Amino acid sequence: MVMTTPSANRVYRSLGEEPRQSVTLSVATVAVIEWFPEVTIPFAGSRFVPTMAMPLGKGATALIGDSLASGRVRIAVLVRLNGFVLCGE
Repeated sequence: MVMTTPSANRVYRSLGEEPRQSVTLSVATVAVIEWFPEVTIPFAGSRFVPTMAMPLGKGATALIGDSLASGRVRIAVLVRLNGFVLCGE
């Protein structure tokens, strides 16, 4: 069986608790599973705690892939009005 996720997992900066994601997949005796979720995209200042558990039955096989891609690192933003900087980051 091949399993994946419907879309990329985006992780944004947050001032609250660390977001957590827990995945548990059980693989029966002599079964085969392939787990290839879409990419995780952590943005600047983000925190994320992923965990995975995969109990395998006797003779079971699991192929697992996971990937990260950088989000926007940081963009300089300036708001100007008539040549004056009103706001900048």
